Amino acid sequence: MYNIRISEEFYNDVADTVIYISNILYNVDAAKNFKSRINDAISKVAKNPKINPQLKTNQILEYEYRYVYVGNYYLIYHYDEENIYIARLIYSKRDFDNLRI
Repeated sequence: MYNIRISEEFYNDVADTVIYISNILYNVDAAKNFKSRINDAISKVAKNPKINPQLKTNQILEYEYRYVYVGNYYLIYHYDEENIYIARLIYSKRDFDNLRI
């Protein structure tokens, strides 16, 4: 079983997204549902991190990142023998080549 490590950037990404859905779109139920879907996605990644596709970008990255869709967002992570590192939650329409992961 893997240990789950979550970055501060991921927490900030989730908070910003939930605030946007709740306060800008005025949909508190959707925000709650989104948080639940994120937790479900992390649970699935924890069971088999190899199953999701690799993130393709022109950037030279330190790790081999993978992603899973959560609504209109990518949950981006990498892993080693013992840990899964949840790195970012990024809106799917963003330009990955100009984004710090």
